[in-house]
Amino acid sequence: MTGLGRRAMIGVMTMTHSPRRTAALGALLVAVSAGTWWAWLGWDHEYYTDPATGQAAGPYRPWQVIGCILTLLAVAAIAHALMHTVAVGVAMTVGFAAGFASSSVPGDETGLALVGVFLVVIGMSFASVVLALVAVGVRLAVGRAH
Repeated sequence: MTGLGRRAMIGVMTMTHSPRRTAALGALLVAVSAGTWWAWLGWDHEYYTDPATGQAAGPYRPWQVIGCILTLLAVAAIAHALMHTVAVGVAMTVGFAAGFASSSVPGDETGLALVGVFLVVIGMSFASVVLALVAVGVRLAVGRAH
């Protein structure tokens, strides 16, 4: 195996944990991801008038979205140090989408909330792939440094 292939294996494939530990960390990550939705965005359902444009905006203010993203990035960074990258992506996507669905689907009469759930799943999946690539790159760089 080439040196790069061997280093990639160090970062991704050799990370082994017991199934019980993986399941526990995965369940915790699902809960934390859902909680992140609720802490930053799930509670806000009110639209507001943007003072700069006079247009209706929302329901989320920019500070809420930025805080949510930064929280998810911090959670992902910690999780990538403890779990396999695929498990992190799946758990965070499921948790965040479940949080979104639990706040948007019950009161929906149009069926559009399900479209929103689908879009959240797509967005979180894309972000998970990007973060997984970054995590593998960091692991490779750390492996090269040693």
